[in-house]
Amino acid sequence: MRGLIYKECSLFLKSIGKKEAALVAVLAVLLFVRTGPAAGLFMSVLFAMAVGIQHVLEFSADEQHNWKSYQMIMPVTGRQVVMSKYVSVLLTLVISIVISLILSLVSFLRFGSFDAALFYLTILLAAVIPLIWTSFLLPVIYWFGFRYAQYAGLILVIPNVYFLNYLEDGSGITDFAKISGINLFFIFGILILIFGISYFISLL
Repeated sequence: MRGLIYKECSLFLKSIGKKEAALVAVLAVLLFVRTGPAAGLFMSVLFAMAVGIQHVLEFSADEQHNWKSYQMIMPVTGRQVVMSKYVSVLLTLVISIVISLILSLVSFLRFGSFDAALFYLTILLAAVIPLIWTSFLLPVIYWFGFRYAQYAGLILVIPNVYFLNYLEDGSGITDFAKISGINLFFIFGILILIFGISYFISLL
C-alpha cells in the first residue's frame, strides 16, 4: 500500500509538464500585478486548481506506461489502487496549502497589508478546490475513463471562472471571507464527507 501511495505522489510530481508549469507561473505573475493586496488569494486559487487538475492528468501517464498491465500481475487489489489515489490527494493538499502560505506571505511583504479573514479564506480555498476537483472527477475516471474526465473537467472550469470574477469585486472577497470564516469546520466536514462518498463510488 505504501508503495502505491509513493508511486502516486511521485507520479504527481514527475508528470508536471514544463509548459504547464510555465503557464501557471505567467498567470500567477499577471494576477500578482493586477489584483493588489488580494494577490495571494487569487494566486492560491490558481495553484489549487492546478493541483486538482494534475491529479487527473496523472491518469494520462498511467495510460502511456500501460499501468493496468503491471497492476494485474502485482499483489495488489483494485481497492488498494483506488485508496492510494485518494490518499495521495490528501497528501498533496499539503503542497497546495504550503504554496498558499508562501504566496500569502509574498503578497503581504509586497503590499504591506494583512487581512486575517482574507488569509484564512486563502488557506481554506487551497484545500477545498483540489478536493472538489478530485471528488468529482476521480469517479468519472474510474467509471468511464480518462478521456471522459477531460470533458467533465470543463464543467468545473466554468464555476471556477465565475468564482474568480466574483472575488475580483472587493466586496465579494469580504462577504465570502465572512461566510467561510463562520462555517469553516462545516465546510471542511461537508467536503470530507463528499470526498469519502466519491471514494466509495469509485470502488463500485
